[in-house]
Amino acid sequence: MSKLIKRIALSVVTMAWAIWYLVDTASRAPKAVLLIRPVVYIMGVLFLINLIRDIRKWKLETKGNNEGFEYATSREIKIALVSFAVVAVYVLSMNFLGFIISTAIFLAGAFIALKAKTIPAVCMATVMTGLLYVVFKILLKMPLPRGFLGF
Repeated sequence: MSKLIKRIALSVVTMAWAIWYLVDTASRAPKAVLLIRPVVYIMGVLFLINLIRDIRKWKLETKGNNEGFEYATSREIKIALVSFAVVAVYVLSMNFLGFIISTAIFLAGAFIALKAKTIPAVCMATVMTGLLYVVFKILLKMPLPRGFLGF
């Protein structure tokens, strides 16, 4: 049973955080919920699918039948940890650098990490940052973090 708990713990914590975020955002900015609610619903469906899959794998494990079950390699775990750290740095740097600069750097880095060529990656990151700015700042009228440069 402890293996099952370990396997689903991150999913449960992530889903709980998403629900908390939805409730917290609804109390502060009701318009923002229009975007967040569908995302939380999709996360909920994916959470249930993942939970069912994990329970099935756990049942197979406990019966001694490990066919089709693979543990994550140390390389995969490192990639996941580095990805989490990069996202954490992105979120923490947003207040200092601002939404536009931190998002452009984050997206360009992500595209380059996914083996995109540098110039197209920077162009795509710039376009995506602009689109995100238009959606959140102009259409949804949500305040975005301003950096030390004021944008």
